[in-house]
Amino acid sequence: MDNKKIVITAGEMSGVSAIIILKALQFPEIREISPIIYGDKYLINNLQEKLVKLDKIDYHKLNIVDKLNAKFEISQLGKPSDETGYAAGFYFESAIKDALENKIDAIVTAPLDKDNLQKGGYRFTGHTTMVKKLTNSNDAVMMLYGKHLKVALLTIHNPINGVSSIINKEKIKKIVKIVNFEFKNKFKIENPKIGILGLNPHAGENGKLGTEELEHYIPAINELKKEGINIEGPYPADTYFHAIYKKYDVTIASYHDQGLIPLKMLHFDDGVNITLGIPIIRTSVDHGTAYDIANNFEKASEKSLISAIKEAYRIAMLREVN
Repeated sequence: MDNKKIVITAGEMSGVSAIIILKALQFPEIREISPIIYGDKYLINNLQEKLVKLDKIDYHKLNIVDKLNAKFEISQLGKPSDETGYAAGFYFESAIKDALENKIDAIVTAPLDKDNLQKGGYRFTGHTTMVKKLTNSNDAVMMLYGKHLKVALLTIHNPINGVSSIINKEKIKKIVKIVNFEFKNKFKIENPKIGILGLNPHAGENGKLGTEELEHYIPAINELKKEGINIEGPYPADTYFHAIYKKYDVTIASYHDQGLIPLKMLHFDDGVNITLGIPIIRTSVDHGTAYDIANNFEKASEKSLISAIKEAYRIAMLREVN
């Protein structure tokens, strides 16, 4: 296997990250990729030794880069602190810097806690906003996907009462163009079919239930079509996710829950989060820190992390070809 440097950032060390990293590394196809872990070496090694003694995992050498050396204890699992919040931001920031300097080929992020990240001193609402800022990418797009459904978001972690005010024709066009470009490059789909959802119930029903579709969505879609982009909509979300979505390579949802509720119904265990529109490769699990099972080897699922690692490697190999 080609020697691509794929980094896993351990995220919130008091959460489920360490367990799912160790579980993922039990699979030969992941060990062949030889991912590098940016995380707390002391905790991960001690946890591995504990699990080896319990005959829960096969021992293997871990490639851990620990520039922080915080030395978190196993007893801290499930107990987030300002220190673990800072560590989550530190590991990710270090990986972004290394990726921008071409020292590594891709980043895979284990989950972090947005609130605890801020308590640790990083004023971001998650991985996507952080990588957007640190890579100077004005229009980064969050997309989650699996085998059956791919959903990109027009807005990300915005309060629902503010979504309408930040959507306009130009924003729609920018996001769609990024998604269209990235699908040609990262997914090798020559002319991606894009379906876009409206903001309002019934996609506004010709202005009776909201005017955003008439004022912003339809004009944007018409202009994008003239530019050769294969996009249709705006669709009402309730009927779209019954069957219409199967016609499209990717769906663009207007806000977080509109798109991610159906995505997680289909791909809760194996979904991948990817940031589009940035100069580096970043994939992630599609779940949270799961503090309640942070030390539970049986319940913590590694499936999403495995998918994210494989996708990061696949895209890194495509970049080499290109």
